Amino acid sequence: MKKIIYASLAVCLALTTTSCLKDKNQNSDFLNAKPDVFIEIKEATLGPRLAQPEVGVTAISTTPVIETFDLCNVRVGGQTTANNTDIAYKVVVNNALLPAGIVALAAGSYTILNPTGVIPAGRDEVTIKIRVDKTSLGFSDTYGVGIKIESSNAKVNDNGNSYVSTYLVKNQYDGIYSIKGYTLRAGDAPKTGNFCCQEMGLATAGANDLEWEDLAPWADLTGIGVGVPSMSVNPTTNAVTMYNGFPIGNAPGYNSRYVPNTRTFFVSFTWGAGPSARLSTDTLTYLRPRP
Repeated sequence: MKKIIYASLAVCLALTTTSCLKDKNQNSDFLNAKPDVFIEIKEATLGPRLAQPEVGVTAISTTPVIETFDLCNVRVGGQTTANNTDIAYKVVVNNALLPAGIVALAAGSYTILNPTGVIPAGRDEVTIKIRVDKTSLGFSDTYGVGIKIESSNAKVNDNGNSYVSTYLVKNQYDGIYSIKGYTLRAGDAPKTGNFCCQEMGLATAGANDLEWEDLAPWADLTGIGVGVPSMSVNPTTNAVTMYNGFPIGNAPGYNSRYVPNTRTFFVSFTWGAGPSARLSTDTLTYLRPRP
């Protein structure tokens, strides 16, 4: 009888030990497991997590007529070591993602150069390229293409699976300029005199029109409160016409003009009581492209 009891105890101890070892191994495997591999659009994860897709804006010039841009970057995530296998991706156009006011690029005006492929083992990212034919693009609209990504051998991150790439056509004058000049406000000494060394963005408002991105400065560098100026350039003579809704107009006797070889505007405008009381004369010299 004792032998049977001892044998039973031995079996129980063996089963208990085996069970504990098995549970220990399972826990160890769980703790050491790497997260599943997933892919995502890099640019889609740079902004806040919103219901709408992230929107990127690229300012483009009219020349060359056909140009290639980076559409987005698809990257591998969710692992603690470098990618060790080829990860398939597919870029799918979905213009239902476009926000209101964005005009979808016409199907014949662009080509996604690498819509399918793999992120090779050892790499974590691939750049998707788009070639755009700007022949039919105008200056008054912002154009865009919406995309989603898919994969046959990796998960897709729900927070980074869609993106909208938009394109704003710039004219040849668009950019950030340095501005200096002289202003006159009769009876107001602080606002009358010279100023220097400020920056002003000039934004495309048409094929040959620009809108200042801020109020023109007085001599004391406060803003002239007559609304932002606009300019129209005659592409043949380079003469400049100043205007806005206030209205402002060219100062009489001054040759407002654009000098192409130095990319400089020389302009003078007046408003209200006229040039003997309200006047701004400015020199704007190109510094760099506008974001």
